[in-house]
Amino acid sequence: MIHTEIQEKLEAYHDHQLNEADRRLVEVHLGACVDCDESLRRITSISRAVFRPVSPPPTDFFVSRVMARVSEAERESSLGVFQRFWQWTAFALTALAAFLILNSPADNGAASSRVLSTRNVLMAGSGATYASADRSNEAMDSLLDLSEEI
Repeated sequence: MIHTEIQEKLEAYHDHQLNEADRRLVEVHLGACVDCDESLRRITSISRAVFRPVSPPPTDFFVSRVMARVSEAERESSLGVFQRFWQWTAFALTALAAFLILNSPADNGAASSRVLSTRNVLMAGSGATYASADRSNEAMDSLLDLSEEI
């Protein structure tokens, strides 16, 4: 092929429209001819400037999935602040109640009467009360001595 025939086929070469034999001839000629190589570069740059790749429009399925996630995120964000407020409030109230229960003073010996001790067991078995035990320390001492022997 002569130079003018190659120049006429440069656009077809650029668009991959040549058959195998013509494509090889153009490639060999481009390696030897600076003018044709420069013409091909201009064609390529013009093509890139004019024909920018167009992204395909999104499908209906894609749009519906994106919109579903957006709606879900909006619901979570609107409820999230309210739910987080109540979660922290419930946690704070629970911690406060536990603190008050654990640090409240024993009321009139009620907590001490719950403690299982030898004295309480002996007094329960003997029918004695704290008041009568205070009156007769000797009876309590004798009961404690008996418990030590056993």
